[in-house]
Amino acid sequence: MKYSAFNIGRNKSFLLFVFFSAWLGVNTPSAAFDLLFPDARSAAMGSTGVASDPRNAVFHNPSLLATAYEEYNWYAMLPAYHRVIADPDDLDGNLNTFLDAANQYLNNPSTENEAKASSALKAMEDKFYRERNGALVLLGVPSTVLSGAFYISRYEVFTAQPNIGDPDFTDPENVVYDSTIDYRGVDVSEMGFSSALPFTNRWLGEHKLGATLKLQFVDGLGYSELVALSDLNLRSQGVVNKTSAFNLDLGFSKEIGVWKLGLAAQNIFKQNIDLGDSGETYTIDPVLRGGVAYRSRKTYFEIDADFLQYQQLGVESKSQFASVGWEYSVLPWLFLRAGFQQDFGGDNVSTFSYGLGLNIFGFQLDAAATSNENEEGLYAQLTLKM
Repeated sequence: MKYSAFNIGRNKSFLLFVFFSAWLGVNTPSAAFDLLFPDARSAAMGSTGVASDPRNAVFHNPSLLATAYEEYNWYAMLPAYHRVIADPDDLDGNLNTFLDAANQYLNNPSTENEAKASSALKAMEDKFYRERNGALVLLGVPSTVLSGAFYISRYEVFTAQPNIGDPDFTDPENVVYDSTIDYRGVDVSEMGFSSALPFTNRWLGEHKLGATLKLQFVDGLGYSELVALSDLNLRSQGVVNKTSAFNLDLGFSKEIGVWKLGLAAQNIFKQNIDLGDSGETYTIDPVLRGGVAYRSRKTYFEIDADFLQYQQLGVESKSQFASVGWEYSVLPWLFLRAGFQQDFGGDNVSTFSYGLGLNIFGFQLDAAATSNENEEGLYAQLTLKM
């Protein structure tokens, strides 16, 4: 089938996307922050989604909205939620152990309790904690004629690292703990609109192009908090650097029988975020990803890969991921999913994921869990489809 009404001539649509891709390649990110909101379905499938179905479009590839989908005419996520925690050294447990020991010393300032409190404080040295969490609501209408999706999300990423000193126990009524936990983080509120259209040209044949225009409000935070007052939660305190800007995602997709191809560029416009009064600056740079997927009546299989390296907040080495995802329809209302993601950057971490989906009376409930040697994540979302 030809879409002559949307034919923009020989290769113009493809050249437009190549222009932005080339610009990304020239501006290879040195410290990109992955501002992608992971949905539960793609998280269960190794964080794939560049070539997946329309429900993933605003997360991974806006061009997927221009898909004639037989299962539903519109969908709404009410809401999508995720939380990922990296605590490889159990800083949370060590902090609670210290707080308990410090309270015991305050209630009974004995030499034994003093030693326990001091030992528990020293045990937090060189520990590291990282957390990402957020929620999103979304309304989408996939179509080959007039597609669109609108969403509102809020999420935060932060790191916490203790800076341990020597406590002063000389006055049991007024113990001085000069040790602190240093926080660095960003709090992001975002709203965006995605749309896509099918095109036809001589070289590529039928394909789809899409874009997401989004308004981002970003708070940059960097402060220190006394260990005795900390609970490993990001707070808006000290200097909060507030920035707001429009950003843009672009997507390309093409179907060849049972095969699907996708290419997406997120956060086209670079942003510099000052992290509170820490004197540090973080840069949000573009991310370029590609994917290929196979779909049969019951099975979906996808492989995605980053084309560029980027550095996540609080991680010293750069990351570059390749992902594999699988979905199997056990019954018309039950889906099993599994995935694997490999970081080919400096950390070289392997992440396993799994999840399921239940489709009951027009409601789709998706859940996923991810884990590797450093972190664990949980994802959930409720989708209404009509």
